[in-house]
Amino acid sequence: MTRKYQNRNDSPAPRKKGRGKAMWCSNQRGREHQPTIVDNGTCTPAYTYTAQGKVESWICRHIRICRVCGRTLTENLNPALCPDRATIEE
Repeated sequence: MTRKYQNRNDSPAPRKKGRGKAMWCSNQRGREHQPTIVDNGTCTPAYTYTAQGKVESWICRHIRICRVCGRTLTENLNPALCPDRATIEE
């Protein structure tokens, strides 16, 4: 990405303030999201068959949302963090 210059020999134009508001809860600067994990369907094991044999993976349907503003922070949760997978393996 090229930055816009005021003149050819000038330094780059100053950036606009107010960037990065999307990372704050309710768009209030300095207020961080309070994430919680919510079930959005049924998490299941998935199997892929390759030439080497059967490979097991996990499909997680949980989402991470902010409990204050309700914004979706993560749509596809990492299978290692899935709460259902921990209860099935125990």
